[in-house]
Amino acid sequence: MRQAGNNHDQSAVPALVDALGSDDAAVRFYAISALEQITGQQLGYVYYAPKLERNAAIDRWKAWLAKNSATRPESS
Repeated sequence: MRQAGNNHDQSAVPALVDALGSDDAAVRFYAISALEQITGQQLGYVYYAPKLERNAAIDRWKAWLAKNSATRPESS
């Protein structure tokens, strides 16, 4: 996760969004940190927030991912 963030690896974004739902707070912390490095966004996600709040933010991340994946040109 740290390497993906440091390298601004766009291909890692879907896996990082999935990691936001981890039961492990450290995994959530590194996932949101990497997402912020890559995208410049947090979308209201706080890794230590109650699960209900985190889930709402994860939904925002999924919507962001769907929107940004749709506008990204496909590689040939």
